[in-house]
Amino acid sequence: MNAQPPDRDDQDLGQPVSELRELLDAPGSGFLARVRGSIHRRLFAGDAVDFVFKAFFAVLFDYLDLVMRALVGARPSAKEKD
Repeated sequence: MNAQPPDRDDQDLGQPVSELRELLDAPGSGFLARVRGSIHRRLFAGDAVDFVFKAFFAVLFDYLDLVMRALVGARPSAKEKD
């Protein structure tokens, strides 16, 4: 039901409005640097959160493994003694 109206012609849009052409403003010299900085901050924050959670759960599972071995009385294998 998204039919185009019959009076619409996308091929011939005409010349741009001259009043809008006067509003054209080039971005400043630091614009791209700010965009890159924002992207890098977000990437760093995501990597930091990822690292913190992985490290937290790795330590948690190591302590859980230690407790379970102490309760069961299992001896570490030869490979784990190194």
